[in-house]
Amino acid sequence: MELFKIDTLPDKSLVDDSISNCEEESITPINEKVETEKRDLEEEALEKFIFGSIHSDPVLSSNDSVEPNQKKLKKAAWIDDDDHITAKDGFAHAKKYPKKVVKETDYRSHLVDKFEAIYGRPKWASEDGERIKDGSDDEEDDLFGVAGDIVTKGKRLHKTNLEYSRCASLTTSETIPGLITSVQFHPSSNVALIAGVIGQINLVQVDGDENAKLNSILLENFHLSRARFSIDGREIIIGSKSTQGHFFTYEMISGAVTKVPFFKSNSRLSLKDFALSPDGKYLASCGIKGNFYLFTMNPKENVASFRLNDEVRSVCFSPDSTKLFASGDEGVVYVYDVRQTRRCIHRFIDDGGLSCQYLAISPNSNYFVSGDQSGLLNIYKYEDILSSQNPKPLKSFANLTNPITCLKFNHTSEILAGSSSYADNAIRLAHFPSCTVFSNFPQPNGLYHRINEVDISPNSGYIAMANNRGKAFLYRLNHYADY
Repeated sequence: MELFKIDTLPDKSLVDDSISNCEEESITPINEKVETEKRDLEEEALEKFIFGSIHSDPVLSSNDSVEPNQKKLKKAAWIDDDDHITAKDGFAHAKKYPKKVVKETDYRSHLVDKFEAIYGRPKWASEDGERIKDGSDDEEDDLFGVAGDIVTKGKRLHKTNLEYSRCASLTTSETIPGLITSVQFHPSSNVALIAGVIGQINLVQVDGDENAKLNSILLENFHLSRARFSIDGREIIIGSKSTQGHFFTYEMISGAVTKVPFFKSNSRLSLKDFALSPDGKYLASCGIKGNFYLFTMNPKENVASFRLNDEVRSVCFSPDSTKLFASGDEGVVYVYDVRQTRRCIHRFIDDGGLSCQYLAISPNSNYFVSGDQSGLLNIYKYEDILSSQNPKPLKSFANLTNPITCLKFNHTSEILAGSSSYADNAIRLAHFPSCTVFSNFPQPNGLYHRINEVDISPNSGYIAMANNRGKAFLYRLNHYADY
């Protein structure tokens, strides 16, 4: 329904009259100066008629004054009735109020505080309209915002020695009892999640000093195996290795927890380990007895099921989200077409691999990495594994001697972190493209115990390591300037 319409062109008759009058007067033999002044006045009147007055403020008297730096506040485009309700109405369908919220709390203020705690205050929301970066314009801010993701300190990353410093643990404010199964940085905010096997998830503000807890979620009687932020960061996907027939999602802004069933006909499925496609459209999950599944994220529905000859150990998507890779105990990696046929289009044998435990692909699509049961890491050219059934690795690392349980590249594809949860302090970082292992990480006297998962922040400023004793260690990677 069209509420109103704005005409952007004037009445043709009015414009024609103005032009005709102007032509008649130009013929009249008058003084040239008077003719110019009249023409200027007519053009100004026509310009105001078409475009409106440049100065829309009321005329000021001689006694009025305007401060030179005074900024006019913009009027709201609309007024939403929900902006003036209390938590009693906003959480009418909730079983209980969130932490530190009572029924008289202003609902809008609660949502604003929640949003800013996770994403920060947007520039456009500043009431005084001031720029954050010393008056720079939007184009300059956008340029440096993108460049900041790849520009570091102006020197290359050293290939044998890593510059880093230890920060306060991500579990300083609250330690999660027992084994931590997941640690991950938010894709766009200085926030991290730490998830424990008991079903507890803590969200913390990452600053390297206090790492204060923002919120905590507890799923009772739920054996939590994996928790991941969605690609857009708006929700958390929470899975379990138990065949309970469902998983959970947590909305970052509203705080709502939703149970998502797998199938109506078959409830004996699990979400013990899963991967999200880089475009945010798909979720691939390892199942049991050689099965694994492909889900769409919106809506969350199963669209394909696959099966290997042996137990599935790892799945990952290609950087362009068109291919799905899966590996198992037989040491063969299978490649599936995600968008069209959803069938196996290629497979290759992992060189010397006993059982492919974990797969990873670099963000720049240059490298494919497989980690096997013996701790061997094979580094392939990504193009080679798609064109050959027996590709030869560029490099093999034998620094770890236990099954690989986690692999993670940083955003520039310069650092690869590999770890195993089967031995204490079993973590190594490798440099690319030199394919050399950093000799000074981890710290020789670092008591990390068994590391279950590793993650690197979106701009490689931090690396986090979660262990089996409820702690998540945090280090600052000094080579990278941003979070």
